Amino acid sequence: MCVLAVLVGAAPSIARAGPSQLDRAKAVFAEGKALLDAKNYVDATAKFEEAYRLAPDKHLFNFNIASAAELAGDCRKAQRHHRMFLDLVADHPLRKDSSRTLAALETSCAAEEAAAVPVEDRGEREAERKHAVAQRALGDALQATQQSVLRYDAVLTKHGRQQPFAQVVRARRRDAKKIAKLFAVVDLPVVEAYNGEVGAPATVEQACRQAETQEARNIATYEKVYDLFDHADVVKLMDKLLQRAEGRHLRAFRDTCPR
Repeated sequence: MCVLAVLVGAAPSIARAGPSQLDRAKAVFAEGKALLDAKNYVDATAKFEEAYRLAPDKHLFNFNIASAAELAGDCRKAQRHHRMFLDLVADHPLRKDSSRTLAALETSCAAEEAAAVPVEDRGEREAERKHAVAQRALGDALQATQQSVLRYDAVLTKHGRQQPFAQVVRARRRDAKKIAKLFAVVDLPVVEAYNGEVGAPATVEQACRQAETQEARNIATYEKVYDLFDHADVVKLMDKLLQRAEGRHLRAFRDTCPR
């Protein structure tokens, strides 16, 4: 699960948290992350909400609240905080993921309410909901990785053999194949391949900044899959992908690309 705490602009009417209150918010947020890692999604949601109340200018917390609430099965709360994140955080790599998830939740929430599921069927419906959430998360991870391949290939085609693009794109091709194989492992229908248009910017410097954003999105999708699945093969692969993305790829684009 992506757990980011970045200071973003607050609305003029909201007072910023003082140093002691901000320290408390960070501590509560860390408690929420620990609960999330333990798959205690209800209490994790509550902790993230408390952290946001303590630091009301940290609007990125809305993404964490929404993600934890979705995992906890609170469809409406997840919707509300995805909307708040999109309304209050104007520029962030997670906006596309948040927007896509919100659209899916709007459909699933309405369907759940319309169905008026009897008590005896709620367990089955909850299993179906978790199945759909898991499939969407794994699909997002696959498509983000495939998008990486297209993006980095476009840079190489336009600007020649540039590092670290040439090295990273080879790893990302292998990663996409490995993620695609997981659908059969966990008995989920594979999603369609990413088919969006991805071009290369005018300069290598701009391409590097785009690559940083792309890797941040990859990390967010891998973290979500990691949180949703207990299957050993899925956990093992996502752990590897996270370590590689955070420790190698993102650092490579930040440290070795021209500025």
